[in-house]
Amino acid sequence: MKMTIFTIFMGILVLLAFVLVVVNRNSEKIVSAAVPLAFAAFAALALVFAFAREEPITRVFPVNFCYQVQDKLPIVITGRPFPHILHLVDQVRQQDPKALDEPMDIHPGGLVYHELLQKGFIEWIAMRHFANWRMELLRFESGVAQEFFQPFAEAAQESSKILSSQELQRRFGGNRFARVHTGMGTLALPPGTNLTIHTPKTPDGHGEIHLKNCFCEIKIRTSPGLSMSGIYAYSWLMGIEPPERGYYTGQYIVRITATFSPVLVGHPRMALLKRWATGILDGLQHDFDEQVVWRRTVENQMILRHVTGPIQVSGERTPFAAVRFTAPQNPASPGNSTNREKAR
Repeated sequence: MKMTIFTIFMGILVLLAFVLVVVNRNSEKIVSAAVPLAFAAFAALALVFAFAREEPITRVFPVNFCYQVQDKLPIVITGRPFPHILHLVDQVRQQDPKALDEPMDIHPGGLVYHELLQKGFIEWIAMRHFANWRMELLRFESGVAQEFFQPFAEAAQESSKILSSQELQRRFGGNRFARVHTGMGTLALPPGTNLTIHTPKTPDGHGEIHLKNCFCEIKIRTSPGLSMSGIYAYSWLMGIEPPERGYYTGQYIVRITATFSPVLVGHPRMALLKRWATGILDGLQHDFDEQVVWRRTVENQMILRHVTGPIQVSGERTPFAAVRFTAPQNPASPGNSTNREKAR
């Protein structure tokens, strides 16, 4: 606050000096003395903003989807935590049996799961910012992973830009998962924030989610990674001899960058926007980063085996199953309005 007052005071002084020079512009002595001083003042101010800028925040991590080749349904692996979006694949397939069809140029399901990844990122943000962008996210690891999110005490005084489910669907364009969602379906953004989504057009194409306002800019760029047949290293963890025929692991590389306006570096609201952006970057990496997911899976398996003993695999039975979506039996009934998922 003191820095802001000082900057305003210095700006007023510079403005008054400029006015005095204009008034006395016929005096060669005043003009010749004022020009170097004005140049030095502007140069000093420019250096202050150059060195006081907020450094960009970057995250780079892989995301892995394990699924069945035949029907492209994702599989849930014992002990593997993953964001609650996998049932959307079967939900879309139920709405349109041909929705998952695509050329096999790179690997089966490549474009399907690339679109699901983009949808999953927006779903993650929207589930935690569905009514207000000023949310406090708390996460604890104490035997059982716990996450809490609630508006800050002063959030009621803040305005938010609310995007409806219809507006989000329009932003997703040709993404086949545009019409389905897991939470409230709305997304609250800081005022003046623009959201654009570029859906990949080919299996080897890139995708980008772009959030921008006058204070900061977040770019989430996704591209295909090293995909392979089978279920990656999970086969060894489950005691299964690779390769697991009929299964595939699609990998995507995620690069997230948050940059901040150098002109508004000292603005009182910059700290709020930086916290919002940092929370999104940290949260997406925590829940989607395969490196984090793998470590948590190993830990969960160790606890599970300590309690129940080694996983027994016999014949064709495997300790994982396809994630399927069960639609409500009576959509008009209030008790059946929540989507449910089951593993078969």
